[in-house]
Amino acid sequence: MCRRRGNASERRIKEKFLRDHRMLRGKAAVVAALALDVLRGDEDLVSALRLKGEELYAHLTEHMRWEERLLVPLLIDSARQSGAEIIEDHRKQRLRLDRSLVKLRRIDVSFEDLAEECLELVRWLEIDMTSEESRVLRSMVGE
Repeated sequence: MCRRRGNASERRIKEKFLRDHRMLRGKAAVVAALALDVLRGDEDLVSALRLKGEELYAHLTEHMRWEERLLVPLLIDSARQSGAEIIEDHRKQRLRLDRSLVKLRRIDVSFEDLAEECLELVRWLEIDMTSEESRVLRSMVGE
């Protein structure tokens, strides 16, 4: 009976994990679309790009805090290696996000450089989330 409750809890965590990633992909797609429009010459969208970039940053950092609070302990308690990997990934992600955020907030950065930084961030994010999903879901299978 206790194990059944653990499975239900694990299932809810897994569902939220995937739901958050879908939400983040949607927000990243908005940032990418704005960045492409800016690269095509629509400089009126630069402030919207900065705003949506800041929002994406906020959602990413909140998601990482949630993962560290609920997902990582679940993986570590189950003697799965993914928990430690996520902690290390988050350390690297925060450094990457902070670098992008600095560029996003600097007004002396050219619009093109800003847009390219945002596109690179979105590409990196997609690769990272896909890798993380693979590791986390693989470690949850069969439990």
